[in-house]
Amino acid sequence: MPCESNIQDYFRLVWSCMRRYRPIMRYRNIEEEDMFQVGCMGLLRAVRHFEECRGLSFSTYAVPTIRGYMIRYIRDTQPIHYSRSVRELASKLIRDHLTDESPERIADIMGCTVALAINALSMIDVKFTSEQDVWSEDDDTQLHVDAFIDDLPRIQSQIIKLRLRGVSQSDISHRLGLSQPTVSRALQKIGKQYISIMKGAAAI
Repeated sequence: MPCESNIQDYFRLVWSCMRRYRPIMRYRNIEEEDMFQVGCMGLLRAVRHFEECRGLSFSTYAVPTIRGYMIRYIRDTQPIHYSRSVRELASKLIRDHLTDESPERIADIMGCTVALAINALSMIDVKFTSEQDVWSEDDDTQLHVDAFIDDLPRIQSQIIKLRLRGVSQSDISHRLGLSQPTVSRALQKIGKQYISIMKGAAAI
C-alpha cells in the first residue's frame, strides 16, 4: 500500500511520465530536476488520496495525476506564441493521427525539422489541456483529461480521442477496424474508469 513513508518506491512513475515531455523540456530549457520535483508533487497528491477499495491500481490513479501536474507546469510557466508553420503542422498531426509519434518520426514523415515537430506537439498538448482541462483555479486536485487519456491502452486512447472530436461510433469502428459493439463497450469502460477516478478526486 503506497504511503508517504515509502513514496520513493514510486519515483519510477515520475521518471516514466517525464519521458513523454523530455523533447519539449530540452527545447524549452526546462530542467529535469524542476520537472521531477513537479512530478513528485503529483505523486504525493496521489499517495495521500489513493483509495485501494475503488478497484484501481495505484499506477492507474497516480500516472494521470503526475502528468497533469507536469502539463500544467509547462502550460503555466512557458507562455508560448506559435508561428503559422507550427499551427499548420499541429493541425496536420491531429488530422493524420500522428500525435503519439516521436518528434524524430514526425520529422521523417512530414519532411520538417525536429524542432518544428516538438513545437507542434507542444502546441497540441497545451491546446488540448486548455480545452479539456478539468482543473480549476481554486481546486487543483482534479485529474487531467489529457493525462487520463494518454495513460489508456493505445486502442482505447484512439477510440476516445476520435469520439471527443465528434466522430460517430460507426465511423470509429470503420477507421480502426473494430466492430461497433467493441467500440461501444470500450467507451463504456473508459467512462466508468474516469468517473471512478473523478469521484476519488472530488472527495479530496
